[in-house]
Amino acid sequence: MTIKLTGETLLHAQMVHNMISDLGQSLGLAVVIITLVMLIEFRSWRFGPICLIPNIFPLVVISTCIVLSSQPFTVADAILFTICLGIAVDDTIHFISRYRQELRKNHSPEAAILNTFHTVGKAIISTTLIFVFSFAGLFFSALKGYHHFGFYACVGFVAALAGDVILLPALLLVGNSHLNKTETRDNYSGE
Repeated sequence: MTIKLTGETLLHAQMVHNMISDLGQSLGLAVVIITLVMLIEFRSWRFGPICLIPNIFPLVVISTCIVLSSQPFTVADAILFTICLGIAVDDTIHFISRYRQELRKNHSPEAAILNTFHTVGKAIISTTLIFVFSFAGLFFSALKGYHHFGFYACVGFVAALAGDVILLPALLLVGNSHLNKTETRDNYSGE
């Protein structure tokens, strides 16, 4: 005797599982492509990994919230990951581009970061606040799925902001100090 489950519920569950798997693979591929594009765009092996960390940060924060709330992972969550990754990447590119312009003006890394905050930082914070207030309206939805989506979106946007205005500058300063120490060590060993 063989028992086989069939029906619309089973087919729906399989479709949702396949969609989540496909979205997860697409997200992984997007991370790889984004990293490669940043490596090519900035022509620096140093900026690629530095840019990747604040871009992944909102995804880690959202995942942590989902796990801690014991909510199942849904298609909407996978789509939200893509949205947050796109926003984080956009903000990171603006920050890094301006930072590099400031460095070319012969500013120190610290001064370059401060100047970047005064120019691009304001725009990043403003757009994030607009996103947060726009998605916060979903908090008041009677539908639980919309409520969770709005909450996780706001958490993701704030995490993306924190990644780009706190984590990214710290990584840039640490990267520059490490680079300066290596250059100094190489100069002393060559004498």
